[in-house]
Amino acid sequence: MGDRTETLSFFMSATGTEDEAVAFMLLEDCHWNLENAVNTFFLMNDSGGGDIGSGGGPQTGGAVPGPTHSEGVYTSEELIPKRVWKVVEADPYGQYPFLYIILGVDKCVVFDTGTGCGDFKGFVDKNINTASLPYLVVCSHVHFDHVGGNAAFQKDEKFLGIAMGNRDQKFTENVEINSLALAHQGCVIKPFMVTRWLSEGELIPLDDDDTSKENSLEVIHTPGHTPDSIALLDRKGGRI
Repeated sequence: MGDRTETLSFFMSATGTEDEAVAFMLLEDCHWNLENAVNTFFLMNDSGGGDIGSGGGPQTGGAVPGPTHSEGVYTSEELIPKRVWKVVEADPYGQYPFLYIILGVDKCVVFDTGTGCGDFKGFVDKNINTASLPYLVVCSHVHFDHVGGNAAFQKDEKFLGIAMGNRDQKFTENVEINSLALAHQGCVIKPFMVTRWLSEGELIPLDDDDTSKENSLEVIHTPGHTPDSIALLDRKGGRI
């Protein structure tokens, strides 16, 4: 993370932007090539794409597609297909997790919830899930920067539950140790309960009236980073 922190600092200094989360997002989209990121930044501003430094973000073209929202520690961008949003959390622990929102017909799937350092649910309510669809939280693995916001969603009266991979349930359930929260001063994971354990190949329909693979998220077990890691395949959108 040290090299990236230095690159982030250089980028913000060179462009004059004060929005760290947006700067991180643009560097990520440019594969951390500082020169390309800086050139893209000024190209977007010169073309009338919006003032990235103000948090408004570019509205068309360039490295960041679709509209963006920036509020507190969260910055979001709409991806292609338009039902998918990526949110970057500028957390105090230097993790900058990417959190994904998939808007279905009868549910809103939240893929990872960040560290819990801000009001992530409130941000999604206001800026993305404006139709107030019931939430289903799916976590890619048990590390603190991916499960830290789970508890906030559990309080929603229409909440559909929390789902995680079933490959190593013992590892997942040992949140205190395996979340790595203890290694980060001030980090506390509020208690949450996994209500659904996902098998390899299991489908998460985005419309309960159409449970086809094309209209579902398909669970893929991806052990390596952690034993319980999973990814979600969106066949219709052509992305993992």
